[in-house]
Amino acid sequence: FLLSRLVENALKHGVISKESPIQMTLICTSKELWFTTRNTIGNHQKDHSGGIGLENLNKRLAFYYPTQHECTFTTEDTLFTANLKIRW
Repeated sequence: FLLSRLVENALKHGVISKESPIQMTLICTSKELWFTTRNTIGNHQKDHSGGIGLENLNKRLAFYYPTQHECTFTTEDTLFTANLKIRW
């Protein structure tokens, strides 16, 4: 369910078209998991109940993987990228 938050965020806030697809990369080894989503940022209005999905993800990661994760979000121009790495 941790990964679904990142996919949901890209679907909810991104622009989805042939020209602007959502890009997802998943790599899993015996020691680590890497998951990246990349999407063009939409200019549609955000609803009033939004804004807590990624915050909740960070709280869950801190609870389940306190020293074993890295989660970063970057925005460059109109491109949003979420990177998650979990070590076990």
